[in-house]
Amino acid sequence: AILGGDIYPIHAATTHAAHALAYIPLIANQRSIGVLAVANYKQETQFSTRETRVLSALASYAASAISNAWLHQRIAAERNQLHTIINQSDNPILVVDHGRRIVVANAATRDVLHFPGANLEGERLQDYLRNKELLAFITQLPDTGLVRNMEVTI
Repeated sequence: AILGGDIYPIHAATTHAAHALAYIPLIANQRSIGVLAVANYKQETQFSTRETRVLSALASYAASAISNAWLHQRIAAERNQLHTIINQSDNPILVVDHGRRIVVANAATRDVLHFPGANLEGERLQDYLRNKELLAFITQLPDTGLVRNMEVTI
């Protein structure tokens, strides 16, 4: 909503009055998440079409930034929850990416495989796992959707 032409009190506790007001909805994923409110105190004119377009673009960017921040916060919370569950497991859990780098190695894994207690995230698995047979088994690409198993002496 764009208001102009009159003087509008912004807040009962202020003595300032605006000559024009613009209220632009912040829309993210087809839902309203807020409002960008802009007041013109200086000029006794309404917002121009160009100014209105700029404010609409600014509102769109703000809505995207807010939505991305919420998404980032949610992902971080879910990641923390997953790490808590993995780290509290008594069973060894080791996750390795396609580059053979450690994504997760919980305490049980570190104990069983004699890994150091430090954070190993991002480290190369072959730098810590000396058992070549186990290393080959863990890092082989799956050729089928079937479960693979193997007995290895540690």
